[in-house]
Amino acid sequence: MSLRDLFRGGSGEYRVHYRNIGRRRALGLLLIIGLAFSTWWVYELGISHSGLRNQYLADETKRLTRELEIVREASERLMQRNAVLERSAEIERESAEQVRASLQEMEVQMLELNEELSFYRSLVVPGTDQRGLNLQNVTIEPTDRPREYAYRLVLTQVHAGNRTTSGEVELVVEGRQDGAIKRLTLAELGGGARALRFSFRYFQTLEGQVSLPEGFRPAKLHVRAKTGDGKLEPVERTYTWDAITSGGNT
Repeated sequence: MSLRDLFRGGSGEYRVHYRNIGRRRALGLLLIIGLAFSTWWVYELGISHSGLRNQYLADETKRLTRELEIVREASERLMQRNAVLERSAEIERESAEQVRASLQEMEVQMLELNEELSFYRSLVVPGTDQRGLNLQNVTIEPTDRPREYAYRLVLTQVHAGNRTTSGEVELVVEGRQDGAIKRLTLAELGGGARALRFSFRYFQTLEGQVSLPEGFRPAKLHVRAKTGDGKLEPVERTYTWDAITSGGNT
């Protein structure tokens, strides 16, 4: 069939058929434009949604940051308050320890004062058996050196005249050495003189040191005090070594 036959009608006439090509092109263009607009709208919607979400996240971040600052400030205040309370508690403990130590020191001082008061009271108001020459207190304490001891004794006198009394005190340490009883005088114990000299009106303290020989085991201390004029009766006392080395004897 030729091209002419295509345009020829059934009656032998030629007809021309027009197809709407422009309409299809318009529809295609509109479809492309609609697709592009949809794409742009979805993009803009996404951007808008993303912007809103970012703004929300930014606002939440700011809010949480403010809350964190508030919590941090509250925590710092609590830490400062806790430090103040701990320091106050430490000061209270130190004060309590100081008060306790002061009370103990005062108790010791009161005890010493009471002992001194008793001593002076015995001088002012003596008993009938205390009149004349008396050995008020005798103590012996070990020193830092081996076999060396420090002695201390107090002499008192009470009589009507209250005159000065002079005389001497003899010290003799009795013990065992090499299985035998031995008596050592003050001079033999390194005390220098044979006896201690005294001269006083009311009381006098005599002090010194003695060194015991190696292997000597002390058991007793004999003390004899006598006046030079013999007007007062001599005083003789014997003390066990353990008694006078554990706090003294009156």
